[in-house]
Amino acid sequence: MLQINQTGNAIVYRTTINRFTAFASNLRLRFNDIDYKLLDGFKRHLLKEGIKPNTISNYFRTLSAIYNKAIKAKLADRSKYPSLDIVFKQERTGFSSAWQYY
Repeated sequence: MLQINQTGNAIVYRTTINRFTAFASNLRLRFNDIDYKLLDGFKRHLLKEGIKPNTISNYFRTLSAIYNKAIKAKLADRSKYPSLDIVFKQERTGFSSAWQYY
């Protein structure tokens, strides 16, 4: 992403990966290691830390995007795609209406 001048996306991806791997206490986390239990624990951890729902939703959208890229690159198996079961409701802000993400 940095090579094609998508610096903003690269920062979001890196921030998400850093937070997720720190939670999982595993810098060598593989796609097959990511399951519903791990993602639900990550969501609960973020909520306990006081992270706002819209930020949590952004982290999970980013994790989904990364997983989708891995599927396309044949690095992950689509049948093991875990984030379809995690549901978020974004908070209403002054600039947008409420959204629901899966």
